[in-house]
Amino acid sequence: RRLESIPLYRLVPAGEARRVQQRQYVRLKCLLEVSYAQLPEGSRRPRFRRAYSLDISGGGMLLATEEELPVGQILLLEFSLPLREGAKKMELKGRVVRSFRDEDSGKPRVALQFEEIARAQQDLIVRYIFQCMAEQARLR
Repeated sequence: RRLESIPLYRLVPAGEARRVQQRQYVRLKCLLEVSYAQLPEGSRRPRFRRAYSLDISGGGMLLATEEELPVGQILLLEFSLPLREGAKKMELKGRVVRSFRDEDSGKPRVALQFEEIARAQQDLIVRYIFQCMAEQARLR
């Protein structure tokens, strides 16, 4: 502590600090209707079911489903992003990285990581996230 015209404190690091970044992308809580299907075998048509996103990022999403899905399963995903310039239909693949039941409701939740996502698709998702964040900040 030093006393000049105002009291000053000199801080010394207590030890070595290391920052650990767990997520690669910003995650946004949002509710989007999502259709998902297991990859069909051969020439069969996929059988889509409805789910809802609980959050989304440039790397994946969390879904509220009616069924539990095994970790590692690849799903076809279809949903629309409501952007300012109009809705953009997204067709992606996602791999189940975590499957669990919600503690409060007991309903299945599935964490997905997008697979083989095009840079343009990822940019649209990130644009949607920042658009929503800007809207939320404006409303505060």
